[in-house]
Amino acid sequence: MIYDTAKLACFFSNENPKECIARRMRAASAGPAGAGGVPDINECETAAMDRTESGPCTKIIVSSGSSAHDKALAYAYRGVFMVTSGLSRDHQERAHSDATKAMHLDPKVGEAYFVLGFLASDLGPYWSPRAGILYLDRAIAVGLPPGLLGPAYMFRAIDHRVLGNATHDKSQYQLAIDDYGQQLQIDPNNADSYAARASIEQKLGQVAAAQSDLATSNRLKKTGNAQ
Repeated sequence: MIYDTAKLACFFSNENPKECIARRMRAASAGPAGAGGVPDINECETAAMDRTESGPCTKIIVSSGSSAHDKALAYAYRGVFMVTSGLSRDHQERAHSDATKAMHLDPKVGEAYFVLGFLASDLGPYWSPRAGILYLDRAIAVGLPPGLLGPAYMFRAIDHRVLGNATHDKSQYQLAIDDYGQQLQIDPNNADSYAARASIEQKLGQVAAAQSDLATSNRLKKTGNAQ
């Protein structure tokens, strides 16, 4: 039963299917709390990535039995929940606070840098394409789960494109194209990213590549496979 539920949920995920199923089965088997009554970090991650609730992450944060690393992950994933479930000013401020705490607790938690990069890429109080690139550079270098790695490349591509538009620096456009390429390796059915890459390729005079990407984008939308 646990396997069937995990398999169904992972069908709609961008994660590697085997990794996704294994993660969800670990979380389900662990129950609401891990050894010694400490909440399980996998439950926190699953709830945050599925955008269902932030409660499991909060339990880890307030538990005296949680390690610094688990608390850092819990702060980071609660931040992920905040930025993916709504972008109100309150959500942005709470996500920024949680990600900053996570970064200070454990600077090797890539999810914290992802949240800060997400916020810097969004047109809000923390908007800064240059800062977004730096945060996402760090997030990708430290390491991210598959469900966040593709979006990290996409947001960094957007930041490079914004800088390219602002500075007329063609190298920024090429960096954006490269990042969309990395994202599309992870999420090959993202029609919007093919279209976005095509528009940049047109700016650089890469006509054949732009036509190919635009055709792929249109095909995915017509066949209903687009994500």
